[in-house]
Amino acid sequence: MSKLGCVCGNTIVDQCDNLDNKAYFIRDQDYEKSENYTEDIESFINAVKNDSRDKWTEKYFGSEVYKNLSNSTVIQDIISRYKLKYESTMYQCKNCGRVKIEKGTTNIFTSFETENDQSMDIFKVVTENES
Repeated sequence: MSKLGCVCGNTIVDQCDNLDNKAYFIRDQDYEKSENYTEDIESFINAVKNDSRDKWTEKYFGSEVYKNLSNSTVIQDIISRYKLKYESTMYQCKNCGRVKIEKGTTNIFTSFETENDQSMDIFKVVTENES
């Protein structure tokens, strides 16, 4: 997603990292499944130990591309698969404060209005000095 319209007329832009109006979440019903990547990583490690790394990566990812990639890249991609499957995105409009929550991983968003000005910047990191 690079741009998302808000009902207030503002456009939420997502074209860089470390946005203070963006957050990710995993639904409680998916939380345990979202952490099953550890089993896949363990399986990969065993394949490396048993000299069957290339066969494992081709079966798991469906591609021979991973033959030339580092083990750390393979592990990162295993984790990324789970993130893509279970993580959804939330944005807060900087103009009106509405929170837009993604439905599943569909790129379809539903808006919720904030109750007061205290709810602005809810995704911003609060440092010890600010709390």
